[in-house]
Amino acid sequence: PLAANRQAVGLDIASDPDRRAAAQEAVDSGEARISAPVTLLQAPRLSKQGFLILMPIYRDILTPASLAERRAQALGWSYTPVVMPEVLAGLEQDPQDGWVELSDATNPANPLGFFRSYASGSAEAAVATQSAPIFGRIWRLTFHASPAFADSLQLPPTRLLNLGSLLFSLFCAALAYAWRSEMLSRKRLLDARKDLATIVESSIDAIIGKTLDGIVISWNKGAQEMFGYHAGEALGRSLWQLIVPEDKEREEHDILSRIARGERIAHFQTVRRRKDGSLIDVAVSVAPIYGDNGAVI
Repeated sequence: PLAANRQAVGLDIASDPDRRAAAQEAVDSGEARISAPVTLLQAPRLSKQGFLILMPIYRDILTPASLAERRAQALGWSYTPVVMPEVLAGLEQDPQDGWVELSDATNPANPLGFFRSYASGSAEAAVATQSAPIFGRIWRLTFHASPAFADSLQLPPTRLLNLGSLLFSLFCAALAYAWRSEMLSRKRLLDARKDLATIVESSIDAIIGKTLDGIVISWNKGAQEMFGYHAGEALGRSLWQLIVPEDKEREEHDILSRIARGERIAHFQTVRRRKDGSLIDVAVSVAPIYGDNGAVI
């Protein structure tokens, strides 16, 4: 309304650093920005309790994409003054509960208070603080709770809270210890598996892993040297396709059937076929491998 803002007509806002900074940030960001606390000409008696909210206006209907374009096409601002005591005049709060303070904490080393709901009380039971971004600034709300307000909450005694906190801390410590022990156990198991895998891989004996269908799932260097197949050639194929002669296929099926029943097959002499088709005499030992549920896999 013109009547309430006539005092501000003709003010060069660039002459005030806080107003100028908010105007420049609005243009540069392409968004509405609020100034730091200022003394408005409309309310000169309310020192540093007012603000300007400025929205940039550009020559084009669309906000320019780049910073350079926004600065070049800036035409002006649409703005509104805000007087904080007027805005919060209807704040519903019982003075006996405590008091509320608002401050601009954009510079945390020098927060600027601009609103207090009531005069400071003689005593406070607790203080709660919350910060939030407001149009490019950081505002901090602080609630000073009075002893009467704290009593009305009927909170448990401090000693009981301390005991509960101690028990909870001990419980968390026990969980952390159990988790760490579990992680160490898993690490030892993984290390043991890695060591075993290294032993298997470096063995001069042919060590072959297969499923109950006879499909090869592991093939060490010893198997590669003995039968001539690289691991890439052997993995995923059945043993009778690779190294079992035709007249020994029944023997291979019998081995798989016995292993499926959990039997361990001691050393026996037999014949196997190399990649080049030549036959070699071998001594074979077969043992079952069990899964987590105890079944042979």
